[in-house]
Amino acid sequence: MTDRIEVGDLVIIVRGHECQSAHWRGLIFTVTNIVRPERGEWYCPRCGTYSLYHSENAATGLAQDSYIPLSWLKRIPPLSKLESIKECEKVTV
Repeated sequence: MTDRIEVGDLVIIVRGHECQSAHWRGLIFTVTNIVRPERGEWYCPRCGTYSLYHSENAATGLAQDSYIPLSWLKRIPPLSKLESIKECEKVTV
């Protein structure tokens, strides 16, 4: 099982930029696209800061204009994966 985030994954926002943490942290969404920053940097529309996690890819899915850097996200494994892990634990115990 990999923790690499891909399109279609269910993710939760676990960290963020100061001005967005209170608003977005804990939000769960499905990744619809992985995008690269334009001109090598990101822009925060809330506080106007540039170069937020520059050169890091980001995910979209909340809204078309919302880009969340991948390091701010944690992948939620599919239920089928969690059930198979649980079965393996039962067998080995």
